[in-house]
Amino acid sequence: MSVRAGPELERGPHHQVLQTITEYSDSTGRLVAQTNAITVLATGLSYFQDGQWRETVEEIELFEQGAVARQGPHRVLWSLDGTSDEGVDVLTADGQRFRSQVLGLSYYDAASGASVLIAETKASQAELSAPNRLVYPDAFDGVQADLAYEYRRASVAQEVVLCGPLPDPVEFGMNPATTGLEVLTEFFEAPMSIPSNPLNGWLL
Repeated sequence: MSVRAGPELERGPHHQVLQTITEYSDSTGRLVAQTNAITVLATGLSYFQDGQWRETVEEIELFEQGAVARQGPHRVLWSLDGTSDEGVDVLTADGQRFRSQVLGLSYYDAASGASVLIAETKASQAELSAPNRLVYPDAFDGVQADLAYEYRRASVAQEVVLCGPLPDPVEFGMNPATTGLEVLTEFFEAPMSIPSNPLNGWLL
């Protein structure tokens, strides 16, 4: 028995219907072909362009002025310098726009409510560490850490990757037992009413 893929029958934003052809020999030894259809489900599987649904590609492209992810339901534009005023520009599948920039890292003491800035972003040139991952290496003053973004079919993830030890909260008069690290992100533009999950898992 053999199974092979047939033509695509249907495609939408979150599904794809494929035809499969199964060939086998019946009790008389005659070759029989049977067709079936399977449905693939995934959030952000396709995006609509030029009058047709296209398969999403988790890829970030570099160009002279920045980086762009454009082969998916949400589009993202990054500046090459992490401290640029252009920041990160996200356009969601339903046309909502989010523009933001990381300002720095801070400590927050949940017991006292006190907070202190421990590191500001500094000039850092973006580079691709994977087809869908953009990294600003050594992006902070005072803390050894990279700033990274990952483009996925259904989300955009913003991460801070620590590359060295953090300063002791005691140095800032804070209790280590109740103090946590925060990433300060400023939004220049966002919808007046932000949905609870604007990108089905967008993290910023």
